[in-house]
Amino acid sequence: MEIVDLLTICSTGVGVFALIIVWVKSKERILNKSLLLIFVLSLTYYSFLIYMVVSEQMMIYPHFYRTGIALPYVIPICFYLLGRLKLEPESPIKWWEWSLFILPIFNTLEHIPFYMLDSTVKQEYLKPLYQGGRENIYYAHESFVPVYYNYVGQLVLGTILYVFIMRKAIVCMRDKNHKGKQERWNCTWWFLPGLLLSTCSIFALIGIVTKSYEGILHGVASGMYGITLLGIVLYFFLKPEIIYGEGLQEVKPKKSKKNRSLSYSPKEIEGYHKSIEDYFTTNKEFLKIAFRQQDLADALKLKKHAVSHLINHIYGMNFNQLVNERRIKMALEAWDNPQWKNLSMDGIAKEVGFGSRTTFIKAFRNQTGVCPSEYQTPTQTK
Repeated sequence: MEIVDLLTICSTGVGVFALIIVWVKSKERILNKSLLLIFVLSLTYYSFLIYMVVSEQMMIYPHFYRTGIALPYVIPICFYLLGRLKLEPESPIKWWEWSLFILPIFNTLEHIPFYMLDSTVKQEYLKPLYQGGRENIYYAHESFVPVYYNYVGQLVLGTILYVFIMRKAIVCMRDKNHKGKQERWNCTWWFLPGLLLSTCSIFALIGIVTKSYEGILHGVASGMYGITLLGIVLYFFLKPEIIYGEGLQEVKPKKSKKNRSLSYSPKEIEGYHKSIEDYFTTNKEFLKIAFRQQDLADALKLKKHAVSHLINHIYGMNFNQLVNERRIKMALEAWDNPQWKNLSMDGIAKEVGFGSRTTFIKAFRNQTGVCPSEYQTPTQTK
């Protein structure tokens, strides 16, 4: 078995595994999940098609030929849109960004006449191409736009989009003033695949333009895609909140022996409920970034684990969820405050106790269903 065969088989296998995980486990919004599924599927199917070519299985199943011609457009576009949604959640995708999909759609449509041919005709078409060398399979011309120019256009666009997301990731990684250490670390997920894929695109672009090492270009690309897919799978396990969705970032209340040993009468629980509500109504300490569960426990003269147990019992959520809910409530009540008109999103986030703009936007969207930039108060809608 050739090294290229091995690369393509491994890439396809890892891709199928990643695809199953995304489909079954992802808790993301439908848009994010759909883009991620298309991205992973495109990487996987491209590797599969390379295997079909190098193993000459394409002669047996000729209908697969050219079905992935638009994937080198789709892969960077999906990566770019996913990166935009994750790194700039407050900024919706613009119409011209969605219009990038016109390129792969056009690329596919112009091959429809070839797709409609009978399998016998396709086999006769492929036979002399294989005899002339494997690279002929990749560069054969069946459409209005020559495949060579398609490849150059795909690689140039891919390089631009990958570099753009890498730049956004670098800004995120360096933003120590508005992002915590964990958030900055999560941004590396968008930098590393971007670096790998852009390197692959530049390498392939040089090879195509100079007409050197053409025979191994697609095999190397498949290997790069396989490494990217493997990286995605690893991040599913190491950093699931990056891909699976925002919900997994919330810390679920943990049961402990201490919690199980606590017991309060309905009257006591009602009293603590009133005390907690009074605290959030009269005390604005929770609007400070440094506010912690221990601060609430000290104010209520309770142990920290007792406060955690009570919040879980009364509100059905954990401490962080409750505080974020009250902070967003304060933000909504003060949304039309004239003093906020000149504040940036970072400034508003700090006003209500969030350490970063990203955390604020996620909490805001979870509670209202829209981003802060899209929110309108009842007075604004009249």
